Formats: sequence, C-alpha cells, structure tokens
Amino acid sequence: MLNRTSLYLFTFAITACTGSNDDGWLLPQVFARWTDQTRLPVGGEVRSPQGVLGGEIYRHLALRGLDAEKLSGDDTHMQLNGIGLHFLSRYLVTFDFPHRTMYLKRPSVWSLIF
Repeated sequence: MLNRTSLYLFTFAITACTGSNDDGWLLPQVFARWTDQTRLPVGGEVRSPQGVLGGEIYRHLALRGLDAEKLSGDDTHMQLNGIGLHFLSRYLVTFDFPHRTMYLKRPSVWSLIF
C-alpha cells in the first residue's frame, strides 16, 4: 500500500518528453519568473533550483527557458512547459492516459544502491 509520502499525483498542466535528456523546460515568461531571485515567492511559488508539482517540492532542478524559435515552430508540445527524461528517471513513473494523470513514486534509498 502506498501512502501520501511515497506517491505524488498531479494532473497534466505540462508535457512529459522522454526525448529530452534534461530536467525540462519552461516557457519564457515562466522561466523569467522562476529565475527572478529579486522577488519573494507568492502563493505556493518557488524559485530556482526548486520546483513544485502537485503541491510537492522537487529540489535541484536544472530547467531551461525555451527560445522564441521553438515557440514559433510546428512542434506543439514545445509550446508548453515540459518535464524531460533526466527528471523522470529519478522516479517510478506511471501514466494514466484516460485520466490525464501522472504518478511519481520516489524510489527507496536501497533501490538506488543495487
């Protein structure tokens, strides 16, 4: 049985891309706000290098900002904030496609050793 501390649930407001070998990317306006260390976070926001998904804080994220060329291209999933393979590889990931939900389970310390 999984408890609240081992299972993290959130609905898709972003895209998950297994073809991206980094932690992910943010739209330019979101990236600017995330990296702005001069303003205090408000309303559940965090600043670089942390992130919040589904109310859970994720540390040590290396997200990049999208450039204008990618936003204007035909690749529509690049017009959303995204999570890459490097971030996903840290968790046991389950996709519930009919309900547009992704589950992330943090592995135990022992599973990382063996």
